[in-house]
Amino acid sequence: MLRRIFGTLGGIVAGMANIMLIEWVAHVAIGGDSSSPTTPMLVSVLIAWAAGSLVGSSAALRLARWRGGPWVVGGFIALGVIANQFSVPQPVWMTVVGIAAALVPAWLIATRAPLSA
Repeated sequence: MLRRIFGTLGGIVAGMANIMLIEWVAHVAIGGDSSSPTTPMLVSVLIAWAAGSLVGSSAALRLARWRGGPWVVGGFIALGVIANQFSVPQPVWMTVVGIAAALVPAWLIATRAPLSA
């Protein structure tokens, strides 16, 4: 039970750290004003969400050895996408694609990856 809890939390931390790193690198590389985001900025955020979900889901599955872990990680990232819609001005399509970008990697890891390494 503790393995599932802490493994899933580890996946959430790994996913969020990955998202922050990719968004930081993209912000440095693309630059610009974040109050009026450009299309390359929005795409880099979508890539960060998808990569964070992939890394976090993989970490959760490896650490927790439980197929529910990736779903929890993907759910947390999807909730973050929804919260981001209310705090940062962005198009609605980005929220829809962002939720898919959070849940599809979690689904792939939960259903296709082996439980143990």
